[in-house]
Amino acid sequence: PPAWQMISAKFMQTLLYISFLVLPISGLAIMVFGGKAWSLLGIDIPTFANTDGEVKSVAKTIHESLANIGYLLITLHAGAALIHHYIQKDNTLVRMLPEHQHDKK
Repeated sequence: PPAWQMISAKFMQTLLYISFLVLPISGLAIMVFGGKAWSLLGIDIPTFANTDGEVKSVAKTIHESLANIGYLLITLHAGAALIHHYIQKDNTLVRMLPEHQHDKK
């Protein structure tokens, strides 16, 4: 692929990984500062921080905005893979399969 596509792919991967990291952290902040007991993987988590509506509100805004951006990124990523496969007819989509990960190195 051309250099601009490689740069775009790395940029997209970086944005996706950032969203995969920040989404659960912001969700956790919503729960922690919401002032209610909650459970994680079946384990009851008692409240351990003071309720802070402002922090919860900011975390919720970040969480919801990032989720919407994440949907867009995933759609663009999948669309780009399909364009590579059906229009450019290269092996980009095939290289994304787990059994071909060693081919990237």
